Amino acid sequence: MTLSSITKGYKKKWLICYVLSILCTFGPVIGFGIYALAVSDTNTRLALTMMSLLSMGIAIVNILFKYSFRTSVYLMVLALSFALKEMTVALVIVTVCTGLDEFVFEPLTKSFKNKYTINKEIDRREP
Repeated sequence: MTLSSITKGYKKKWLICYVLSILCTFGPVIGFGIYALAVSDTNTRLALTMMSLLSMGIAIVNILFKYSFRTSVYLMVLALSFALKEMTVALVIVTVCTGLDEFVFEPLTKSFKNKYTINKEIDRREP
């Protein structure tokens, strides 16, 4: 079965929106986490590492049960508040990225995936 150009376009748009959604969810937290580990002392690094491990555990549970990753992201923001003195910039960036993900990328991802699935079925029916 060969995919039509319309189906390939929807697949490409779906993958791009999916990658941007994941980047908006995890990118700021990972970036600020690396920065926090670089500028913090030993006790703060230990607390940040423990909260990161807890956040990863919650993320694994979210993957298994297909829930949202926002709980683990905001747990990491709490962990970053231990290490960073000024949290305003981090909170604004995480909030903007969460808003973009929730109101732009996630609906577009669902829409493009739905259109890709429909067009794939249409391509399968055509000779």
